[in-house]
Amino acid sequence: TIVLIGGPGSGKRLLGNYLLGRVAFPQGQNLPMAVAEGPWFGALGSLQVVRLASLDLDAVKTDGPWISMLNGLSEVGPIHSVILTVSTPDFTDLEAKILSGLRTFFGAAFWRHFCLFCTGPGCRPEEASLPDLEADLRTKFLKIEGQASNDINAVWDLQSAHVLGADLVPELMAPELRAKEFRLKRALQDLDLVEMLDLDAKLPPDIHSIEELDNAQMQKLAFTPAQEAWILGSYYRYGLSRLLLLRSVLESMPAFFVFKPGEWKDCDIEKALEESAEFATVVTRNWG
Repeated sequence: TIVLIGGPGSGKRLLGNYLLGRVAFPQGQNLPMAVAEGPWFGALGSLQVVRLASLDLDAVKTDGPWISMLNGLSEVGPIHSVILTVSTPDFTDLEAKILSGLRTFFGAAFWRHFCLFCTGPGCRPEEASLPDLEADLRTKFLKIEGQASNDINAVWDLQSAHVLGADLVPELMAPELRAKEFRLKRALQDLDLVEMLDLDAKLPPDIHSIEELDNAQMQKLAFTPAQEAWILGSYYRYGLSRLLLLRSVLESMPAFFVFKPGEWKDCDIEKALEESAEFATVVTRNWG
C-alpha cells in the first residue's frame, strides 16, 4: 500500500493511474481520501493506492483538516510508503510545509518510508539528473529534520530517502488512451504497460543523443520495430521506465500500521495487534 500526497496539480492522480495501469482516479475527483486496488501497472502482483486530497498553503498552516485526513489512514491497513508528488523539481514552501507536517505526524522513522516523485516535464531524463536532484533535495530534507529534532537515526535514514521522477503524460497511462495514441503506430499497438516500460528501460543509456547520430550509426544499433516506433514518437524522452525503479524501491520498504491516532508511539506490532482495543489512540509502526 502506498499513500500519495501533494499540492494541486502535483500529479497524484497521474502517478496513481500509471501505477495501477488504468484510470483508477478520474479527473475532478477530490475526495478527502480515494482508494484503488489492482496489479502493478495492470499486470504484476497486487497494489493498493491511497490518494489524499490536494493541499494548499492555507490547509497546511493549521493542524485541523489535513491532520484529520492523515488520521483517516487508520482505516487503510498496512502502509509501505508515503509519496510526496511534485510537478517540477523545484521544492516550494508548500512542499516544505507538507513534508514538515508529515515528519511531525509520523515521527523520526518517517524517512524510511518516504519517497518524492516529480511528475512533470522538468523531470525528463534530459532535463534532470536524478542523482543531482536527489542531492539537492536531500539538503532540504536535512533542514526539515533539523527543525524537527535532528534525531541522529532520522538523519541517517533520510540519506537513503528516494527521489525519482518522469514526465507522466496522460495519453500513455491507460489501455484506451494508448490505443488512441498508437493508432498509427502498429508496432506499439499491442503492448501493455509493463511491456512498454520494459521496452523503454532496454534502450541504450545514451538514447537522448540519438538525434546526433547519422544513418550508418543508427543502423548499427539494430532497433526492433517497436523500439523504432517508440523512438520516432519521442516517447523515450519521458523517462517512463523510472516507474519500474519506483516499484522496486517501494517493494523493498517494510510496512507500518496506523491505528486510531491521538498520540504517536512506536511499539511491537504483534503486541499492538493483540491489544488493539487498548491501543485505540495509538499509532503503531513496524519499522522492520
